[in-house]
Order: sequence, then C-alpha cells, then structure tokens
Amino acid sequence: MIPQDIKSSLSSLGAVLAVAVAVILGQGAVAGWKSSSYPSAGEIKKWMTAVQKGDFDKALSTVGEILRGSSCYRKGIGSDYLKIAGGVGLEKEYFSSGPDFYDCMRWESASFIRNMMSLEFKGGHPSVEELFRLLNRIVKVGPSGDFKQQALTPADVWRRGRGNTHEAARLLCEMAFQEAYEAQTISLYDSKGEVVHLLCEFRKGAQVDTVDIRFGKVWKGRSFAEILKDKNLRSGIWPENIENCAERFMYGIPAEPQDYKASSQYLYKYSVATGVNDRFRFGEDPRERIESYLRYFSANEDVSRFTYWRYPFQVMTAHLNK
Repeated sequence: MIPQDIKSSLSSLGAVLAVAVAVILGQGAVAGWKSSSYPSAGEIKKWMTAVQKGDFDKALSTVGEILRGSSCYRKGIGSDYLKIAGGVGLEKEYFSSGPDFYDCMRWESASFIRNMMSLEFKGGHPSVEELFRLLNRIVKVGPSGDFKQQALTPADVWRRGRGNTHEAARLLCEMAFQEAYEAQTISLYDSKGEVVHLLCEFRKGAQVDTVDIRFGKVWKGRSFAEILKDKNLRSGIWPENIENCAERFMYGIPAEPQDYKASSQYLYKYSVATGVNDRFRFGEDPRERIESYLRYFSANEDVSRFTYWRYPFQVMTAHLNK
C-alpha cells in the first residue's frame, strides 16, 4: 500500500505528463519575458555574486529587479503540484510566490556543492562510485532526530558532516545533479505504507547506477528495475523485512522545494541563457525532470510509479513551523 497523499496525486501527474509541453529556451530568449525587458548579464552576475557571498538581502533585491519583466508570477500551477501542497501542509500560493530567504538558501546550497565538486575532482567528471566514496568520507550516516532537527539544504548536510539515510540521499542526489546526472530516489514501503528503505538511481547517457546508502552498495551499470528483476543481484544485502517490501516501491524526483516555483525556474533559465551561469543547477522544473527520466523506460511503463519525493518538503515545512 502506498501513502494516500502520494496515490492521490498520481492520476493528476499522469495526465500532466501525457499532455505537457516542455518550456525551454528558444534562440537565446526565455519564454515569458518581453524582449524589451530582458535582464542583463550584469544583473545576473550581480545576483550570483551576492548568492556566493551569502548576501541574501542583496540577492533578493537584485532578483526582484531581474524578474520584474517576467510573467512568472502569472504561470499556472499544475494539479500535481497542488496535490503536493495539500499533502505536506503547504499553501498552494507557494508555487507562484516570489523569491524569499529559502530560495537564497537553495541557490547558495547549489553553488556551494558545485564549487566543492570542482575542488574535490579538480574539474573532472566523477563517476557515481566516486561520488558515493566522497559522501562516505564527508558524512557519517546515523539517526538525526525529527524533521525540525534535520538539515534544511543539501549543503547543510555536507557542512554538518552527519545525517540520516534520507539526508545523505538528498546530498548524494544533489551532488550527482550538479555533475549533470539525472537522479531518482526509490522508496520501498511496508504493508502499512511506511517507508522502510531508500535507494538512489543515477543516469547519464547510456550509463546507469543504483546506490544503497544504508548497506553501502553500488550496483554499477544496473538499474533498480534490473535489481528488482534479478534477486541474485541483491542476495545477502537486504534483510528479510526489506526484501519482503521490494515489490512495493515508488520513484521520486529528488528536487528541492524551491525548484517547483515558477520564479526560480525563470531565473535559472535566464541565468543560463545569458551565458553567465554555467556553474550550478537549480530551478529545473521537476515535472520536466520526470518527463525526461521516462525516456529511459518503455512506452508501456506504468507512470504511476513516478512521482515527487516529499522528503525535502517535509523538512522545509517543519522548519517553517518551528
């Protein structure tokens, strides 16, 4: 049995995926901006500098000017996103709201991790195994209290040097995301709808790898679907209580809550279009990320298995309600 708030959003998500049209850049322009009000590269640089320095007041004032000429605040909200809001106790207006402190935290987190990746791998392109080794070196995995005590951003997990399995998975997925991988979480559920185990799957081109943080396993060149199909691939790794839940699973895009906001999506697209931001990723529409990931599966694949990872929202709302 899958939790009701997740099941209730799947039909909406499936309908959206069936009819969605990607909103991508066209010949240097960004949909939603009037040509007479395009932000300048200088404005984008000013915003990025403020983010990297941790000057969030300046970052917010600058991004307010950048987005002033856009239509991002009038962008419609999909029913699948509205179901997320209802499931985590978030107001639906969140998705159409302007940038705030938590957006700054997200931008800074993405920038921090991107910079740390460059330092660790000297500008190279690490494999998933190398990313996992780095995670194990910098983060001690263990219990970390309730959501209010857990890290607000992936960068916070890195800085703390500790976290539970979900926190570690969130960081690993963000590290991979900043290294141009496509990432998915896979949650396994017991008969009561409780998550009993979590895995991560990463793809880049023809390469696919699956990671089990809790049991320290990397299945190089293997997808979760292959692991599920061949019990020998997981023999001796999972205890019986997890093995019994292997068929009850959901994929979840590990997007940060701020990436669902139209304002952040517009900002990212323009920061890339100006040629200023070739460094860190954020604001890529999670719905489009699911659409992109589905290309790795057959046309007959049950899309109801693909949804949005709720965990980052649960942490954010817990911090909001402190």
